[in-house]
Amino acid sequence: MLFSNTGNMCESLPDITNGGVELTGTFVGATATYTCITGYILVGNSQRTCQDNGDWSDSEPSCRSKGEGKKVVIQNQHSALFEIKIAGKGSSNLTHLVIISYSTISNI
Repeated sequence: MLFSNTGNMCESLPDITNGGVELTGTFVGATATYTCITGYILVGNSQRTCQDNGDWSDSEPSCRSKGEGKKVVIQNQHSALFEIKIAGKGSSNLTHLVIISYSTISNI
């Protein structure tokens, strides 16, 4: 890929909360690649490109804790139903319902 230097440059990008960004530069055609620290998932696009107008493409992603989006819907003595929302790429999200059943064994 050829990079151009037309005089327009993008501003440097700061690290995101609970993650970071690696830049190939701030010239037109440069890329920014975002990652999250262990225990977090990236919400949004992982790459942005410096455009001819001096703006970065797309919007800044964020890092969300893998524990976020989980909630107990129903719970009784031997089972629980969890609703887990998982962020997908772009604006797509998935919702899973997970049933966990258990029993106890006691000595008589």
